[in-house]
Amino acid sequence: MGPLACDFLCLLATDKLPIAKQSRSSTGMTTYAFGQVELDTSLRRLAVAGQPVDVGARAFDLLVALIESRERTLSKQWLLEKVWPDVVVEESNLYVHISALRRAIGVGAITTIPGRGYRFTGQLRTSGDAAPSVESGSRGQTPAPPAAEAGRSEELAPSIVVLPFKTLGVGDSRMHLIDGIVDDIVTALSQLPRLRVIGSGSSFVYRGRNVDIRTVGRELAVRYVLDGSVRLAGEKLRLNARLAETEGGRTLWAEQLDGAIEDLLDFQDDLTTRVVMAIVPSVDAAEVTRARALRPDSLPAYDLYLRALARIREMTAEGSDAAIELLNESLRRQPGFAAAAGLAAWAYALRIPQGWARAGDDETTAGLALAQTAIADDVADPEALSRGGYAMAFLSRDPQRGLPAVEKAIRLAPSHASSRIDAGWVNCYCGRHERAIAHLHNFIRLSPRDPMLFRAHCCLAFAHIIGGDFEAAVAWAKRALSGNARFTPTHRALASALGHAGCIDEARRAVGELVALVPGLSVERFAQETRFQPGCGLETIVAGLRRAGLPER
Repeated sequence: MGPLACDFLCLLATDKLPIAKQSRSSTGMTTYAFGQVELDTSLRRLAVAGQPVDVGARAFDLLVALIESRERTLSKQWLLEKVWPDVVVEESNLYVHISALRRAIGVGAITTIPGRGYRFTGQLRTSGDAAPSVESGSRGQTPAPPAAEAGRSEELAPSIVVLPFKTLGVGDSRMHLIDGIVDDIVTALSQLPRLRVIGSGSSFVYRGRNVDIRTVGRELAVRYVLDGSVRLAGEKLRLNARLAETEGGRTLWAEQLDGAIEDLLDFQDDLTTRVVMAIVPSVDAAEVTRARALRPDSLPAYDLYLRALARIREMTAEGSDAAIELLNESLRRQPGFAAAAGLAAWAYALRIPQGWARAGDDETTAGLALAQTAIADDVADPEALSRGGYAMAFLSRDPQRGLPAVEKAIRLAPSHASSRIDAGWVNCYCGRHERAIAHLHNFIRLSPRDPMLFRAHCCLAFAHIIGGDFEAAVAWAKRALSGNARFTPTHRALASALGHAGCIDEARRAVGELVALVPGLSVERFAQETRFQPGCGLETIVAGLRRAGLPER
């Protein structure tokens, strides 16, 4: 497709074509609702989070066709004949309109079935259901994944989110210790095979907000909420916790614990045990006892670990430098602290594609040694295993070396969200794109508002490139870019996907942004530096970069 044709197709998305015949839905219904989306076919009105959205007449008809035939996969030819009955158009026209719809209503509502066509996979609400609320300031952005993407209601028995505890008298210097309560309770609960636990990354979006737990239940599709407060007066600590049902807001259990700041680890143990026994009475308390053994016996080492975790989440070079120093000190105080070793190894791995590695330092050797500590045979910490496994796969340039550790992490803790994203990347490096996609969608289901969603979206883009679904790859890469434009792998994925999709002008712009972030990048250098393996998808990614105009050398 030439550049003029690509530009013309982009204009079609704004739809200056004559409006298609306005008629009643063939199912007899005139309104549909899913997630934050409402569609009125009689008024030809589409709204997202209560705000009208103009996608154009053809895209509107396309969405109606997909919804009305939601029980089956629709071929591209069928859709072309349905939406453009009297016009001969190229298949790429359909791709442009699908992309426009995904930008408007979210990527997850329309699924590409490779080699077959498209299917509507949003979950329609009945007339009495309420739409998920949306945070202020989100207008014009890609909607958050609807609750349906987090898992259908029949799959959610039981499910829980642990909200950040409200704090009184806790200064900034100790806030990370209170956040650590949430992280550790989530990790312990996620090891229970019969409990679905929302990742702490998603729960932290509610920090400082006065939010009704019924709203949280709808937005995250969970049955239970654990929330509470922490009051600190000098070294004295008072913790109030409450377990409640999201439907109706009924309190099931509440507890008050008093102690001192140095008792924080004991507080977490006691609170986690009580929560588990309140939610799943039949569960063996030995599961929590096993999780308890994963933490260090040194509060200073744990404190440093939490500080490092907060710095890594900044996704900046300065934050990465500071985190590694904190983790080195944590390991000096508590040798063999597997979670700290895994986090440090993971930090070293993230530095390389971002260009943050210090010149002259052998960070790869240091990272591999830390990864080996994190994935040792006697380690049973899913956090350490998944991060250490990813780092081993990346730093060794042999993804197969890290795969057993991330798979062990998932066996130990099926609901541990971050293990799923690491498993997605490692499987993708190995060319197992379908398995990677499954893990990544599990991550999104477990932590639909996670600040690291952009990593999952980026990996989904690569997985779809490997699988040959370039339309979906473009959509996921753009979504990843909107989440974090500083994550350089996303620019690589977008350029390759656009190259394959034939939108060459846009692909060249993506290459320009990529080279600005990674000066001197070429096809040859990418092939040497990437962890994607020959014969496992590397050639497809490289072919897309060539078409996008990335210099050969």
